[in-house]
Amino acid sequence: MLNMKRLLNGIITAVLIFTAAFGFVGCGEKDDGYSAPYSNAIGEQAEADDDAKGRTHIEIPEGAETIELEDGVFNVIRTTEDFANIDNDLSANYILANDIVPGECYRNEIIFSTEENEYIYNSFKGIFDGNNYKFLPPPKIPSQAKVPFGRVSGGTIRNVIISAARTDYRDPVPLSFIVGVLEYGRIEDCINYNGSLGNISPARAAICHTALYSEIVGCINYGSLARAIERADSESYHVSFMGTAGVVEYAADVKIVGCKNYGTIVGWPYREDAVAGIVAEADKTTVVENCENYGTIVGEGYVGGITGVAGTITEMQVSTRAAIEYEELNKEQTIKNCNNYGDIYRGHQGIKSKHSEDYSYNYFFGGIAAIASNVENCVNKGNILGFKKREGRYIAGIAAAAIRVENCVNEGTVTVPNGTYIDDIVAYVITENAEQV
Repeated sequence: MLNMKRLLNGIITAVLIFTAAFGFVGCGEKDDGYSAPYSNAIGEQAEADDDAKGRTHIEIPEGAETIELEDGVFNVIRTTEDFANIDNDLSANYILANDIVPGECYRNEIIFSTEENEYIYNSFKGIFDGNNYKFLPPPKIPSQAKVPFGRVSGGTIRNVIISAARTDYRDPVPLSFIVGVLEYGRIEDCINYNGSLGNISPARAAICHTALYSEIVGCINYGSLARAIERADSESYHVSFMGTAGVVEYAADVKIVGCKNYGTIVGWPYREDAVAGIVAEADKTTVVENCENYGTIVGEGYVGGITGVAGTITEMQVSTRAAIEYEELNKEQTIKNCNNYGDIYRGHQGIKSKHSEDYSYNYFFGGIAAIASNVENCVNKGNILGFKKREGRYIAGIAAAAIRVENCVNEGTVTVPNGTYIDDIVAYVITENAEQV
C-alpha cells in the first residue's frame, strides 16, 4: 500500500529543497570541508564523445519568436531571460534554439503561503522541447541549487540535455537535474551527463526525483551520483530513508521504458537506503521495461541493478532478523525485459561505513532487483560482491526476494562467503503464507 504520508512528506521536502522562494536567489561558492573520492569521468567522456558525433536539432529560423510543430506552436527560447519568462505562462509550449545557461540558479516552482499555511504549486503544464541543446552549468556553485522544472503536472519534458557541470557540489544540491516532481506527465529522450558528488544531500536521481501516474521513456544517465561520503572532520552519518538511482528515485503508477544508466550510483552508508541503476523505489503498479544498467551500483540496504524495492522503504522491515511481508509488496509491480551489466558492491569502495564491520542485519542484493513483485525475461551479467563478516543476508543473481521470477538468466557471479540466503536466481520467494525469517 502506498504510504501517503511518506509520499507527501517526500514531495514537500523535495520541492522545498529545489525551491525555497519564488524567483531567483543569489549564488556563491561554498567550502564546507567535504571531499569526494569519486569522479564523473564517465559523464564527461560520454558528453565529449556525443558532441564529436554531432547532435540533431530542429532548425529554427533566425529571429523567429515561435515555430509550429506537429503538436502545436512553440515559443522559442534563446536567452536566460527567455527561460525565466516561462513562469509567465506555464501552460504554453517552449523550444530551445541554442545551448543555454539558465541563470546563476535554476528557476523556482513553488510559493509558500505563511498566512494560509499551505503550499501553492506553480506547475508546468505545457511541452518543453530541449531540441537536443544543452543546459550549461552556472558560473558558480549555487548556494541553493534548483532544477529546471521543480514540478510538472500534465506536461511533457523532452530532448533536454544536462551538460557535465562541476562535480564538487556542496550541500544543498538539487535532488535531481531535470524534474523535481512529475505527475500525470511525461519525460522522454532526456540525457544527463552531470555528476553529483556532494556529501550531505547530493542528487538522488539524475532525471526525476518523484514520479506519479506518469511515463518516463528513453532517458539516459551518464553521471555518477555518490551519497556515501562522510564529513572529513566528523564521524557522524546522515540518516536516509529514501534512495539513489540513475533515472528516478521514487515512482508510483509509472511506466519506465527504454531507459539506461551508465553512471556509478552510490548510496549512503546506511542500512535502509535503496540504490539502483534505474529506479530506487518502484511502487504500486509501476512497470519497468526494456531498461539497461551498465554502471557500478554500491550500497548497503536494498541494492539492485535495475530497481531497489517494490514499494516504499519505510514500509519494509529491516533489522537483525527481518521479516518480508507478503502484504507489504504491491503485487502488480513488474520488471520485464531488462538487463544489468554493472557490478554490484556491498559497501563503499574504500569508504569505511559505520555499519560495515560492527553491525549485523539483513540486506538485499539482486542483479536485477533487491525486492520485487514480478520479474520477467531479465538477464543479469553483473557480478555481486559482499563483505565476509555478515549474517542474515539475501543475495541473488536476479532478485534477492520476489513473489514471481520467470524466464530470467543470471550470467554473473555471486561472491558472498558468509551469506545466509544466496541463489543464482532468487534467494527468497515471498508467498502469502511465508514464515518470518
